[in-house]
Amino acid sequence: MKNKKLIGPLIILITVFVNAATAFMFKDVLFKDSSGIRNDDSTVMPEATGTCNQIKSGIVIEQDFVCSTSSIKEVGIVFSRLAYVEGIPMKLELLENKNMLAETVIDSGAIEDQHRSYIRPDSALEGTKNKKLTIRITPMKEEDTGLVIMMNKNADASFRFGSKTVKGTLCFSISE
Repeated sequence: MKNKKLIGPLIILITVFVNAATAFMFKDVLFKDSSGIRNDDSTVMPEATGTCNQIKSGIVIEQDFVCSTSSIKEVGIVFSRLAYVEGIPMKLELLENKNMLAETVIDSGAIEDQHRSYIRPDSALEGTKNKKLTIRITPMKEEDTGLVIMMNKNADASFRFGSKTVKGTLCFSISE
């Protein structure tokens, strides 16, 4: 009689375990963030230790880097919000020697706080390993964007924020 009473809870426990194991195995498919954030980056994004100043009208941000991947499918940049402002288009560009490789224009209101926004070329860029590339971010209206970019202040690098050079690196990653 005791064994029959244990069968029900045992079946429930086994079912919960199998469901949990299945969810863990397929977590990337089942729980994919609608923002497009994934864990399949080819480069490691620098850990954020702060943010740059607010991106305002007339401020152009440029980050030079030497590409460590042989191809680029997309470049993800992490923005954060100071205020919610809609209707301010932001141009995100990937350049090589001032030649545009890819360009994306996004509305400041569509950028989610601390999520990646992407520069996506029409097709994967090949032969990029060891090339010096530049990420350029430009607001396209005469208004403040309400956005900042996550950055690592401790990195042995620098980027341009308008006419100033800032020690550190923007938080960005590359997917092949």
